[in-house]
Amino acid sequence: MPLFDRLRPAELFDAWLFAEADAALALASWFAAPAADKADRHAGYLAALDRESHAAAVLADRVRSRERPARVVAFGW
Repeated sequence: MPLFDRLRPAELFDAWLFAEADAALALASWFAAPAADKADRHAGYLAALDRESHAAAVLADRVRSRERPARVVAFGW
């Protein structure tokens, strides 16, 4: 069983929130960096953005896998 399958949706949501916050901080760091550090900070931002995207995809997959179709009530017609 893959690790992500053992996590509850709330835990995956928390992981996504942390990844999103990390990406926001990395973006701010890139913008504030002196010219000599811009390339490294940009690479850090892209890595953080990739982690956020992955966390969002894992969460979305879990939510979709738990969705159930609307209950159909048979009237016997």
